[in-house]
Amino acid sequence: MLVPAVVDLARLRVERPELILETLAGGRLVDLKRGEADLAIRIGPITDEELVARSLGEVAWSLYASKAYMARRPRPVDPDDLTGHHLIAYGSDMASLPAAQWVEEHAEGATIVQRSNELTTMFATMKAGSGLAVLPCFLGDGKPGILRLTPKILATRGISLVYRRESRLAEPVRAAIQFVIDVMGKHADRISGRKNAKSSSMPGR
Repeated sequence: MLVPAVVDLARLRVERPELILETLAGGRLVDLKRGEADLAIRIGPITDEELVARSLGEVAWSLYASKAYMARRPRPVDPDDLTGHHLIAYGSDMASLPAAQWVEEHAEGATIVQRSNELTTMFATMKAGSGLAVLPCFLGDGKPGILRLTPKILATRGISLVYRRESRLAEPVRAAIQFVIDVMGKHADRISGRKNAKSSSMPGR
């Protein structure tokens, strides 16, 4: 989720060289209460009352394809009718995501060529030209060779910074919390899909 913030991470290293950040990515939720991580960025509701959840806004998804895929299928893509297209779908572990549900609701007439529980795998498969994918806008917008096929936001979900409910957090943890809040605020338009929505259009129209 901090993909848009590589420059900010470099700046943090300059400003706080004593901090060493270890980032973990993947579909498995780390157990904060067992100390597997100090902080987590999570999508969706947080129900554990022993954890603090600070809202970071909303993450948005839209429809993407590679230029290579569209070169083979130059007709415009209608998000409401994906008949005849190849589609990269979400695996069962991510079935509760609004984006995964959107894909299943619009998959009639399309051919699902792959399912995955990893966003990075879905992005790589889409970039290779295998099919269309509904991906977070922060992952798809502005990437070389990638087209956002509609300005529409197809799915959204709340995103939160989560950490243990302790009365006295260590200073490095507090610094990391503030860093994440600042970075997510700085990139809010990109994460919410608004930054490139107006300039996006369907090829061929």
